[in-house]
Amino acid sequence: MDDALENLEEYLKLMKEYKDLGISPEDILRGTRKALEEKKKADILAQQIAQGKENSVTKNQTMVFDYTTDCKIFQDGRNTKIKTWSVRIWDRKRKKPIIRSLKTVDKATALTLARDMYMTFTTRGAVYLSTDSITTKELVALYIQKRRGEVSPNPQEGITARSLNVIENRLKHWMDYIDEKGYGKANIENIPPELGLDFAIWIKNRKITTGKRLGDRKNRSNTTINQIVGAAKRMYHKVGIDGGYITANELPKFTTLKKSRNQCSNRDVLQHSEMSLLYKWMREKYADESAEITTHEYIKRRIFNLTFTIHNLTGVRPAELLGTRWSEIRPVRETIKGGQENMVITIDATRSKTGKTRHAVAPIGKQLDRIKFWYERLGHHVEPYSDEFVFLKLTKSGIENNIQQTQKAMGDRLKAVLKGATEDKNCPLNLKNMNITPYSARHYYVTQQIMEGTDHHTIGRQVGTGTQYIDDHYSHLIPEMKQEQICNAAKNQDNLIVKFRK
Repeated sequence: MDDALENLEEYLKLMKEYKDLGISPEDILRGTRKALEEKKKADILAQQIAQGKENSVTKNQTMVFDYTTDCKIFQDGRNTKIKTWSVRIWDRKRKKPIIRSLKTVDKATALTLARDMYMTFTTRGAVYLSTDSITTKELVALYIQKRRGEVSPNPQEGITARSLNVIENRLKHWMDYIDEKGYGKANIENIPPELGLDFAIWIKNRKITTGKRLGDRKNRSNTTINQIVGAAKRMYHKVGIDGGYITANELPKFTTLKKSRNQCSNRDVLQHSEMSLLYKWMREKYADESAEITTHEYIKRRIFNLTFTIHNLTGVRPAELLGTRWSEIRPVRETIKGGQENMVITIDATRSKTGKTRHAVAPIGKQLDRIKFWYERLGHHVEPYSDEFVFLKLTKSGIENNIQQTQKAMGDRLKAVLKGATEDKNCPLNLKNMNITPYSARHYYVTQQIMEGTDHHTIGRQVGTGTQYIDDHYSHLIPEMKQEQICNAAKNQDNLIVKFRK
């Protein structure tokens, strides 16, 4: 009796809690009834399983092996016209079934296919593997999607959008190679690993499809080819293996080509005398008011001349230069005698290739003032230390919306200048066969600093690179730039030899 009273009190207490929660007796009864129905269904299903009966979906279930229940074949029991067989493999590691259609109505064939599939799964299933198979094209798409999530304005925190584009272009070579070998539609685990051995040589003999050397063969450097191979190899590790699509034994075997020890830049560098002649032609001929060009074009040329000069005086990368804002430029705090034009450009981490903020010093005060002057001629006033770009796109919308100048526009202007100076019969310059680009201004700056005796550490801090890079890429220019000292020293040695002979 006491137990009954205790249960009744507990029941009343529970009902009061339900009432406080807004649950009516009808809700309780409805929930209880549903729970009883679910329990009844579960009991019936358990009884059917105990009696060996099948559900309406999987008909004619047949165990493939006597020693395990992890692999079985079955037919779809729903209203389908063709009763094809499917295989069901239980993945113990992931605790979920792998179901694949065997695409056959013959039971004997289905058993054979299921045995092969199960043996392949158990062999490859020694490590974590995905239940899905993908082709090379799908592999590339997954990798690009993964890297796209790493895009960041700061290179140290991920990759830039430009770097992602380079990766995509490199991986196109691998897709073309796989297609040419006849494995374009094959799953990546079914591609022979040794296929990767000839990939580097295949690129070496392939025609160049973009750039200045369009259609050329065997002009890619081994360094470039190795970068393409490295991109493919990294993709297989980051997605193929890490994603569980292949095992280490199924990873393509890549080889690389021997790198040249010559790290010298393939861009030409103008000598100081050549640069002086080019400046003179740009000032007197290129940016000269005449009836042949409009006033707006004349101002554009003046601003380009100043931009070109600033680029050669700073040595920063083109992207770093064009991304500079007026707020990032200030005079040096302690000026030396005659250094009133010395300015400091702050290149923050978001637009620095190294991902590190640095300060570049250059005597560019006059050039910046002249740029402001020409902007005034275009009806645009520059506010001191504003967030506007220094080098604007010189269209109406570009100026109004603060759009920075593009590297392509700067490169096109430079091509026009070099062509004009070369074709001018009154100009002694011949730059026809020289590879001069906006990036050449950086090389010119470094070589001039070396010529003046500036130490490599200081140069590296100014342009944002390491001393080893400067040694590898510019040391070959020193003998030519210091020809006077070298040749004079040789002449003095020759005089000593002559005196000794006498």
